[in-house]
Amino acid sequence: MESITQRLLTSGFGRPSGLLGRLGGRLMAHVSVNNLQLWPDVPAGLAELHRVLRPGGRILPAAHEKWLPTDLATLASTVLAAGFTSVRTRTWEPPTRMASTAALLTAVRECGARARSRR
Repeated sequence: MESITQRLLTSGFGRPSGLLGRLGGRLMAHVSVNNLQLWPDVPAGLAELHRVLRPGGRILPAAHEKWLPTDLATLASTVLAAGFTSVRTRTWEPPTRMASTAALLTAVRECGARARSRR
């Protein structure tokens, strides 16, 4: 089964005519694991996620820290710039010696008047 992220990357992710073109404001959440480094344009991808998430919707990108396209603090700033709020980051040490440090980020598409004014 093809993952939603694979479809996003191959179907015009970030363009209104792409896979998510008609989903504006409908998704409740988006989880991505170990694939941010594959996004051709992270700010554009985050802007598209902001567009398709309903107010109060959440994103949770997670990846091994060494695979992030930038450091975690810069990624958090990019998420804020895309219009998300309540951005939180953390790292986690997986319980095996072979896995590297994991980076987690959560953010919310704002609700209320601020959400309406961004449309």
